[in-house]
Amino acid sequence: MAKSSGENTDAAIQEFTIEGMSCQGCVDTVTAALKAVPGVRAVRVSLTDKRAVVAGDPSQVTAKQVEAAVAAAGYKAVADAATR
Repeated sequence: MAKSSGENTDAAIQEFTIEGMSCQGCVDTVTAALKAVPGVRAVRVSLTDKRAVVAGDPSQVTAKQVEAAVAAAGYKAVADAATR
């Protein structure tokens, strides 16, 4: 999640375990759901690790919002302890 020189650097990084993914299509669905959350600036989803890393505006993006977006897409996100 490299930043360009003009990009705001005050994004908070949140990490989640994603349950229910089994293919690249699942990754694409979860990625799209996370990118649709207002305030999200960058998303990285790994099928191998069953994880998602979300960077976003800390005043707009909460763990509960991320978990709800993933649930609406048909999967389950569990925030890491450090994210909560």
